[in-house]
Amino acid sequence: MAGRDEARLNAAVGSWLEREAQDDEWYVDALAVFSNWGRKGIGTRLLQSAERQACQHHYPKIALHVAQGNTQALEHVSTLAKQRRRVTAKEQKVGKVKVHAPLGHLTGRWRKHALEGEKITPNYYEAAAFETLKGRLRSGDVAVSGSRRYRPFEHYLLPSAHFEQLAEKQQTRLAVNSDAEVYLTTKQQEITQKLEALQESIGKVEGSLILDEKGHLHLPQLEKAVQEDVERLKKRVYALLPHLPLADLLLEVDAWTGFLRHFTHLTSKDAPIGVQKLELVAALMGMGMNLGLEKMAESCPYTYRQLFWSVDWHIREETLLAALASLDNFVLSAPLSSAWGDGTTSSSDGMRMRVGVNAANAEYNAKYFGVGRGTNMYIHAADIWIPVGRATNHRDERRGLVCRRCTLPS
Repeated sequence: MAGRDEARLNAAVGSWLEREAQDDEWYVDALAVFSNWGRKGIGTRLLQSAERQACQHHYPKIALHVAQGNTQALEHVSTLAKQRRRVTAKEQKVGKVKVHAPLGHLTGRWRKHALEGEKITPNYYEAAAFETLKGRLRSGDVAVSGSRRYRPFEHYLLPSAHFEQLAEKQQTRLAVNSDAEVYLTTKQQEITQKLEALQESIGKVEGSLILDEKGHLHLPQLEKAVQEDVERLKKRVYALLPHLPLADLLLEVDAWTGFLRHFTHLTSKDAPIGVQKLELVAALMGMGMNLGLEKMAESCPYTYRQLFWSVDWHIREETLLAALASLDNFVLSAPLSSAWGDGTTSSSDGMRMRVGVNAANAEYNAKYFGVGRGTNMYIHAADIWIPVGRATNHRDERRGLVCRRCTLPS
């Protein structure tokens, strides 16, 4: 990123940017090589490529921010913590040995707070170390053993031996052949053909784009798919349906499907019966309708303590998924579901939601949430009107991996 573009970017994102390059410097944000590809000159060639780009854009210098010292900084903090001490200076005595505090993780934004001459403010020093660690986790530079979210990047790939076997049998199902230039040329031709077809269809094909007087493209308004007589019939059908309390409806659905039996007790694994089942229904209603257990306790014959006990011992992720699967299977077996489709087509969509609480997956994102926090929710629904996957993901997590996790298990 060029230093001279800082003013324009600051105008777009406010104070979220940190200046890390001068106006005459070509800035390299990150450069990394997998450990198993080290010592092969790849890093050198990457830097040489950056130098050529800088020369093409008439920049005399290159700025590379090196994120190092994070692990050493946390080890230094841990070493002093064992002696009930904190990092308070650049040079401190640990026993009879003088140790120097690693400063490589302190960026310009943190240095003005963490450093004061030879003194160090421990709170800012430690916060900077954890922030650097957080960034390296997100970028994939650091992996966590046993973690699903922060696993090494190589774990997303097929083993080399398996891929070679698929390549020999021509079963890789990859659209890219061995020659990148041929692939790119083919795709460029496809793009050109589709653009030409789009240009010919503007204003001529029904439902295609429309070009207005100002030269802007617009999608025409979709016609109403539901006919008026169907709308009238829908109202009559709804009028025939009885108005039942939600609790009675849930109990009736349980009589059809038995989905409440999946909310087993955490230790005894027993399904709720009798009053326990009624308490469970009230707890599900309070949580599902965002009323909260306190409000629900005010409008039902059960106390807050009874509802909390039901949530604590019966409602867990695995019991919820098992109950939903039971309901989905019931819908699949119903003859009416075949009128919508065969269950092989999925509609996937995501939405960003701003949250006002410290949710586990909520993050700051100035572009979408301003100064607040928010999260991304992805839902995948089959053509027979049942959800086949749902996921809440980090704003920095790759969406393709999230969609893959949702759709493959189903």
